[in-house]
Amino acid sequence: MAKHALSINDEIARRLEGALSKDSPNRITATQLREWALEYLVEHDEEIVRFPEEAGKVHWDLWMMDARFEDALFAVLVFYAEEMEFFCGIGDSFKVRHFSGHDFPDDPAELFRLMREQFTISRKSLRVDRKQAEQWLGRSW
Repeated sequence: MAKHALSINDEIARRLEGALSKDSPNRITATQLREWALEYLVEHDEEIVRFPEEAGKVHWDLWMMDARFEDALFAVLVFYAEEMEFFCGIGDSFKVRHFSGHDFPDDPAELFRLMREQFTISRKSLRVDRKQAEQWLGRSW
């Protein structure tokens, strides 16, 4: 992995660890997040084959660990044309699930703001230019 990709990985790892409640069993590693993102992108590729009009549009996904429901750790990646946005936080598992399934905005650029209003997100989002994000992921989107 290139030096920039390592620093992105390290920053994501710090943010995931820093978002946790004390003694929380809800952990996500940067490596896990990257693996989940790669699985998501394969599924997204398949969707683009079925719905080519979606190619090039902003897309996102949310992953969550909720071994303890009251302080579930979630991580979000938003894929824009020229950059990737990452943020993470904690919230009640059922409320996070409801948001991601029903209350998400039409404009993914609003995700961070809306989620920060409802859940605990202690740091601003991390925006990574496409080239560096692709190095971290090991592929394009």
